[in-house]
Amino acid sequence: MRETDSQDNMEDVDATASGDSADGYDDLTEDEVMARDMIAYIAGHLVDDQESVEVGTEWDGDRLKVLLRVADIDKGKVIGRNGRVVRAMQSLLRVSAVKSNIRASLDVV
Repeated sequence: MRETDSQDNMEDVDATASGDSADGYDDLTEDEVMARDMIAYIAGHLVDDQESVEVGTEWDGDRLKVLLRVADIDKGKVIGRNGRVVRAMQSLLRVSAVKSNIRASLDVV
């Protein structure tokens, strides 16, 4: 893959992660933006249909829930064998959340 192809793919994932482009980040905290961007980046590089990657966040008490939605055909790639891939993504999310003094979880819907 050429360097420019890689950059184009990252821009596609970033645009998808924001949902409504610039409007998607207006009411989000810095922690939510960081979590959304990280999960969107990872998931976008795992799936075949990058345009179907949608990442949302919601607060459940003191926990930030990151909701990941991908095409049905790509769910197996995101979950991985015996859940290994999604557990790795959850671990990365928790580590980054600890640095911000918050609790976070990942749900694939």
